[in-house]
Amino acid sequence: VLAPLRRLIPPVGGTVDISPVVALIILEVVRRILVSVLVGL
Repeated sequence: VLAPLRRLIPPVGGTVDISPVVALIILEVVRRILVSVLVGL
């Protein structure tokens, strides 16, 4: 899951990898969309 993000997002400051944070944000957005779609059914 993180490999594509690591290719797109360079490390900040050369050492800090923020791809796990980005992955969590993306997963949360997907979760909220799924919940809103399922509640709307």
